[in-house]
Amino acid sequence: MFYTIGSRQEISDGLKVSLETLYDLNINRILYCTFPYWLPTVENQGLTVKDIMANLAITISMAFPILIIAFCGTKTYGKVKNLTEHGKNEYSKRLQLQLYKALVAQVIIPTIFLFLPTVFIGASPLFKLNIPWASLPLSILFSMFAVVDSIPIIFLVDEYRNALFAFFGGFCCANEVVPASVNETSNDQQ
Repeated sequence: MFYTIGSRQEISDGLKVSLETLYDLNINRILYCTFPYWLPTVENQGLTVKDIMANLAITISMAFPILIIAFCGTKTYGKVKNLTEHGKNEYSKRLQLQLYKALVAQVIIPTIFLFLPTVFIGASPLFKLNIPWASLPLSILFSMFAVVDSIPIIFLVDEYRNALFAFFGGFCCANEVVPASVNETSNDQQ
């Protein structure tokens, strides 16, 4: 895809002034990928099929794993729901449902933090949307993905959560229980 949508001289010439004035960047010192759907022609702006097809290929490459996950997730849910009928105990069923919920959350998180922003960035030029303010929140979403991706496992699965609290509980929150006798309490009241 990079060779299809990577740097091209006509695009570099068009971006040069904007990058220098808005961001103080030299076009010759950066690497970029772009979808110039609308290239100026002699009469007006013309759509470029090559860039539309490149964006479509990227969108399909992102949608394909999501469709596989949705299909397998639906089949998994049906199997987990019927675990007790196949001789599994209640603990096993509860743990499998927690893992299933964590997996669903781990599908939703990259969709929100990676896939949707990428589709938005890639498709906005097609509709001639120039939204310079969107680059900061989208960059923040990309950066937050690595941090947020592991959180569902910790908070949705009891075994992992208990292990985490036990691990950190030994370092920072050790509860010390001081035994009290009945005699000490009665002496204070006299």
